[in-house]
Amino acid sequence: MLCPTQIVPLVCPLLLSAKWMQVAFLLVPAVLAAFGALIGQGSWLRIVTAAVGAATRDLLLRTLVVTGWLIPSNPDYNPDTALLFAFGCASGAALLACLSPYRGKLLLLMAGLGATVGQYSILLVIGTRLARRDSYRRLS
Repeated sequence: MLCPTQIVPLVCPLLLSAKWMQVAFLLVPAVLAAFGALIGQGSWLRIVTAAVGAATRDLLLRTLVVTGWLIPSNPDYNPDTALLFAFGCASGAALLACLSPYRGKLLLLMAGLGATVGQYSILLVIGTRLARRDSYRRLS
């Protein structure tokens, strides 16, 4: 079973050794999704802006690494995995921003919670896939 702090080596191109740095890195999409929902509150744009805000961290880091502006110090970093996590953050934030009210603090809370849950859902998919692959190797 993968623990939540194992998201960070897969998504962050920098080595973050302290736990508070890892937690702060995991909370960035939640804050950005809430800020995006705040910008678009009161209309259907709250869904789009929450999704864009949630995916901003991973897309920005991936763009910096692919263009060569940032050299990854983390050997486990994969830009394609970061793109998968950007999709998970965006879809979670969009789903819960869609189910939340048009305005208010509950919208911000739900968009941020959706971005966080989106990260963990992708982690669950990857963990299931890795566990299945390991069980197939043991059988053969």
